[in-house]
Amino acid sequence: MYRLLICLASLIVFTLGASVVHAEDQGALYPLQIITQQGTVRYTVEVARSVQEQKLGLMFRESLPPDHGMVFLHAQPQVLQMWMKSTLIGLDMIFIDQFGTVRHIHEGAKPHDETVISSVHAVVAVLEVNASVVRRDGISVGDIVTMGPRL
Repeated sequence: MYRLLICLASLIVFTLGASVVHAEDQGALYPLQIITQQGTVRYTVEVARSVQEQKLGLMFRESLPPDHGMVFLHAQPQVLQMWMKSTLIGLDMIFIDQFGTVRHIHEGAKPHDETVISSVHAVVAVLEVNASVVRRDGISVGDIVTMGPRL
């Protein structure tokens, strides 16, 4: 029952968090947390919502601050495909469904690699963080993600 309540609360928060992101908020930062088996971990994220923002993503950046990331939001659940072309830093990718549940994780995506990285499952979001963050923070499939209003 507790798990169900967390899932419902997460759905509401994740959906509300995503809905408050507007085009004029480009570059705005949002708090995001992941409830793991070991506890809650927190990040500050940028949101890539438009097609143009999603195409650019984290390409050409030489670094990403610790505990920061980028979330790619999509209106409808779908199998997403990512790649690392023109990305200069290694990343972990966390694929999140419409309920805020981590469905798939790809650790250690390599800079400049053009190999397609699939979400495997239909998802509405991808969180990209520095490589090794997933392992460091104990993030795993089934964890719950919530995102709050703009910082």
